[in-house]
Amino acid sequence: MKKKILEIVALAEKLLLSDENTDWDKELKHFARWIGYFQHERLVHLIVTCLFSILTMLSIMINIYSFSVPTILLSLLLVVLLIPYIGHYYLLENKTQYLYDLYDEMVKKANEAKKGGS
Repeated sequence: MKKKILEIVALAEKLLLSDENTDWDKELKHFARWIGYFQHERLVHLIVTCLFSILTMLSIMINIYSFSVPTILLSLLLVVLLIPYIGHYYLLENKTQYLYDLYDEMVKKANEAKKGGS
């Protein structure tokens, strides 16, 4: 998903910088669809990240009350898994919000093109 969102962001930036004749209605539909996908992906990763955070905190609290090797291993495993989830969620959140800004710029450019073409 990281590769795809970076690809879509780059495509949007390239499209906004181009001076060629663009079918903005088609492009706006295309990017709106991708934004919807990324919003869904972001929600799923938020849920997973919150779940892992809660499980990590619970396992740490269990370690405080009953110190044992299996619970220490569980805590370490959850922390190791939580770090990449947080990083991935951070990327999804920031790039999706950046896509909102790019989409707004596309809408402005599409409106300018309609006014100029009329």
